[in-house]
Amino acid sequence: IGPVLALALMSEEAVEHWKALLGPWDLTEALSQTPQSFRARFSLEDVPINQIHGSSTPEEAQREISFFFSEERFLPTVQPGSLDEPRGVEPAL
Repeated sequence: IGPVLALALMSEEAVEHWKALLGPWDLTEALSQTPQSFRARFSLEDVPINQIHGSSTPEEAQREISFFFSEERFLPTVQPGSLDEPRGVEPAL
């Protein structure tokens, strides 16, 4: 099993903030309009699909999780206190 990245969006308007960090869906737009967005900075230009995705709503996230992972194989867990404050993780900017 490879590395796992977990994100906790814990604020008012978290989904809107996340979408702003991602930038426009179209890579050309992201590069010209929001050069500091995740899509502009980390997407590969010669790949024909959107490489960086974030669900727009909790309902959309559930549909997407169900598409890729069967219910029998998906078990999200959160350790007590693990979301109290970030530890030892530097943003990769």
